[in-house]
Amino acid sequence: MFCFRFSHFLFFFSLFSFFFYIFGASPNKIQATPVDAKKMVESRIKCYVCNSGTKGQADCTEDDHDKLKTFIKQCNPLTFGTFAGEEAKACRKVRQTVEDETTIVRECAYTGEELDGKRRTGNKGVTVLIDQCINDQNATFPCNSALSPPTGASVSLLFALSSMIFATFLCL
Repeated sequence: MFCFRFSHFLFFFSLFSFFFYIFGASPNKIQATPVDAKKMVESRIKCYVCNSGTKGQADCTEDDHDKLKTFIKQCNPLTFGTFAGEEAKACRKVRQTVEDETTIVRECAYTGEELDGKRRTGNKGVTVLIDQCINDQNATFPCNSALSPPTGASVSLLFALSSMIFATFLCL
């Protein structure tokens, strides 16, 4: 009887923590705590922001951090549109080819979609390749020069499943 209750407790606890993580709930959001505006600004995502089609930004096509360094910008919340007031969630690199001319656009991303080499084809001769990544907290450089590792959601789900399996074998 103890094993049955313990295994259910482990499973539901880990599942609850997974959903808690996915839907963005945290003790800071639940409790009213003072907000340090300076820390919020410092913790904002930094991405490379450039367009190789803009005069003076030809180095935007490079993947060398030293050449991209001048394009590092802090991503501020959007002031208009569907995502107005939202903080950036990731960085994005868009490679657009129109006939024989390729343009690279690096920017802040305000959607949490996972776009790893997503290919979109438009009119004849137009191809768009999109990569979106989430910066590592300890990263020296923004991630939109290359791809990033998987996010914590998959780790949280893996923990939930492994807890259930562990509890099952514990009671055998």
